[in-house]
Amino acid sequence: MKTSNLLGILGTALLAAAIGLGQSAWAYDKTAALYGFNTQSGGYRPTGTLEEDSAGNLYGATLLGGSGNDSQCCGVIFQLSPNSNGGYTYTVIHVFSGEENNPAGSLVMDAAGNLYGTAVVGGEGGEIFELSPSGSGVWDETILYSQSSDFLLGPVVIDSGGNLWGVVYASSPYVFELSPSGASWTLTTIFDNFTDGESPNGVTLDSAGNLYGTSYDGGGTNNCITRGCGTVFELTKGPQGWTESVIHRFDGSDGAGPEAALAIDASGNLYGSTSAGGQYGFGVIFELTHSASGWEPHRVHDFRGYPADGALPNSPLIVSGGNIYGVTLSGGPGTAGEGCTASLNGNVILGCGTAFEFVPTGNDWKGSLLYSFSGPRSAGNFPSGGLTLNTGGGLFGLTSGGGDNGGLAYELFPSPKIR
Repeated sequence: MKTSNLLGILGTALLAAAIGLGQSAWAYDKTAALYGFNTQSGGYRPTGTLEEDSAGNLYGATLLGGSGNDSQCCGVIFQLSPNSNGGYTYTVIHVFSGEENNPAGSLVMDAAGNLYGTAVVGGEGGEIFELSPSGSGVWDETILYSQSSDFLLGPVVIDSGGNLWGVVYASSPYVFELSPSGASWTLTTIFDNFTDGESPNGVTLDSAGNLYGTSYDGGGTNNCITRGCGTVFELTKGPQGWTESVIHRFDGSDGAGPEAALAIDASGNLYGSTSAGGQYGFGVIFELTHSASGWEPHRVHDFRGYPADGALPNSPLIVSGGNIYGVTLSGGPGTAGEGCTASLNGNVILGCGTAFEFVPTGNDWKGSLLYSFSGPRSAGNFPSGGLTLNTGGGLFGLTSGGGDNGGLAYELFPSPKIR
């Protein structure tokens, strides 16, 4: 987890007395445990964001398990399907083994129902794979591209033409496009000159084909122990190829160490989080709006940490209807006796994690604590990826702890709050 690398950002207000997030007009006080992962079979330690298809099936990945008697190897791809009992049926649709292991988490699906993702090959290599349903409940894997060294990958995104885009975490990181060409795929490096922001995270596409991303460090400010507190960048394609523009540099006070890809709304505004920094040192939610004079940053929220607020947001956000939804790895009141502690720069951060919502109110934002993870095995703890919003207003997600001691797939769904 990259948050362990930040120094000098947490500040002195570890347990600052503050109001924190308020209560939502729609309380996500109803929860359902869809599946509890265990260390003995079927994969465990789920990671990333769940992908939902048009039939309501959910797809995701685990980092570990699934390969014979070796509980540490190698991860699986799974499906959660709605059943007649009102719950979900868990099915492993692919098991990684041998050199192929540790899928990067979030999957993407094309219009035909094929899944795409990335995994580690050996120690420093990686692959981009496709899983296709055969019609008999079996999924066939195709390796679209692989490299044996210096090719660690994050999740990919897919455009309307079926092209895949992502970042390679190499000794010299770069952004790539993987495009279908008949029966084969071609990988093209579109940008590799990260001289300002360093350690880029995943990328996000807008409707015009521009790419946006964050870098964990770099940016030239001196308020973080590394070569800066991170950046937000834009990649645009012109006649001479792709050009990078750094559209924001974090300085610690407005956040530090972004770890996730950005979200984008219908107007082209960008939303993201930093895992540390801000007024209290526990991370921030930010917005970047585009105007005639360039990109303007806006602080949506400074997290205050345990017990009234979340801490360490390091997963992608979603934006729907103008509202922002996401999770924090730690923070919230769910800590008593459950061992929910994280560490940042040697400081103990309390809390099992939270789910939150921010609603625009004029020129400001109103935050709501939708759910606080309490720590018991059945309830889950430490949210490990972003949320997925379904058509009924429910929120699906994953935790790396809890469940059957190997993580939990859960749903949060709203009911009208009685005032």
